[in-house]
This record gives sequence, C-alpha cells and structure tokens, in this order.
Amino acid sequence: MKLSDTLKKYEKIKTLQRYSYAFNSLIEFYGFKSELNIIELKYWSDYIKPYYCKESFNTVISNYNTFFKKSLNIDIKGFRYSSEHTVSLKRLFNEDELTQIFEVLRTYSRGYLYLITLCYYETGLLSPELFALKHSDVDSLKMSVELKMHLKNFPRRSKYLFCNIETKKQMTRKQFIRQIKLLIKKHPELGYFTPTDLRYSKAYILMQQGENLMTIKKEQNHKNIATTKKMIEKVHTYTKSSFAEKSDMHM
Repeated sequence: MKLSDTLKKYEKIKTLQRYSYAFNSLIEFYGFKSELNIIELKYWSDYIKPYYCKESFNTVISNYNTFFKKSLNIDIKGFRYSSEHTVSLKRLFNEDELTQIFEVLRTYSRGYLYLITLCYYETGLLSPELFALKHSDVDSLKMSVELKMHLKNFPRRSKYLFCNIETKKQMTRKQFIRQIKLLIKKHPELGYFTPTDLRYSKAYILMQQGENLMTIKKEQNHKNIATTKKMIEKVHTYTKSSFAEKSDMHM
C-alpha cells in the first residue's frame, strides 16, 4: 500500500472518531430524545467546540446539519465558526431548575463548584471580576447572608477566594467550565450551562417576579442602565425563541 493511501485511510479513521465523539456527546447530553430544539443543539455545539480546530468543527457542523435538517427540520449551519451571523442563544433557568442544580453542586467537589456557581448567580459578576476576588472582599459583596457565611468559613488555600487547588493561583473561567463539563457527565439530567446563563437566569427570574429596571440593574451589579436594558432585551429574545421552537416541535 502506498504511503498516500495509508495516510488517507488514517485520516478517514480520525474523521470517523471526530464524528463519533460529536454524536456520543449529543447522546450524553439529551439521551435518545426523538425531539430536540435549536437551543438544545446550540448547547451541544458549544460543548464540543473546544475539542475541535476551526476547520474540523465547521466540517462536523456542516455534515450534522444535513442530518438535523432531514430528521428534525432544524438548520444548524449558523453554528459554524466562520459564520457571519453566529447564533447566540442562552439557556434560561427557572427557580426549580436552579434549585436542582444547586442541590447537586452542594455535594460535588466538596461544595467548591457550588459556591462559585452561587456567586455567579447572586453577584452578577463577570468571570475576571469573580476570580480576582480575595477573602478580604467578601464583606463588600452584595449577596445572601448564607452565602457570605459559607465563603467566610471556606478553607483558605491562597489569597484568592477561588483558586486552582493544585497551583494555588487564581481560578479561570476555562477551568470552571471544564469542571462543569465533568459534572454534566455524572449528572446529564442537569444539562450544560455557562456563567452567562446564570446571570441571565437571575434577570429572567426577577422579570417574572415583576421587579423594575433599577432593581435588576442593582442585582446584576451593572454600572450603566443601558447594560441592563440590553440584557432585558436579550432575555425577551431568548424566551421568544425558546417558546417558538417548542411550539414548532409540537405542531
């Protein structure tokens, strides 16, 4: 067999492995559901994206797009890296769903992820702000008394409130997401979520409770009211998209 033929055969095996991983991760996420909507598929694509280079990811999406168009009548072509109109959908949790997530996190990784996730939700801080916090900053944070007490009693491993347990250096968003993915493998019923989802879910719940714009701004720690207005507009968009997809799937 020629070297070129060997390389082609090897490349074909690698390609099959890439497709196999993508499909297996979809099964891990949602099981063998007969119906999926575009938001669920977006979360699946976000999950697998870090494991591919740009070209490989685009190839996987292009090929799976054909499958989803035929089986579910859903077009996921906009998920490609190179797309000019990349779809950006958030997952909005209600209070019951958040309670379920927090209950699982309480007993996972000795409660470390639980505290980080709760801080994301209660403070509205972005990842760079959250992971730059030091133990001395706890008293100045706007959060529940219960969370503040947990943070004060949590073991101090470094000067940072949340750090990499091994290196003692400040934790990063990437490390947090990696831990969430490990969690989802053990608890697929939770579904994948990001820090942004937690902040938007807080705004979503406050809106459902009838809170006004200034209250939401304060809860989200926004410096500018325009940022809050933009967030609310996006929440409306996401809720409409979710409702439309669910309605279409059941027609």
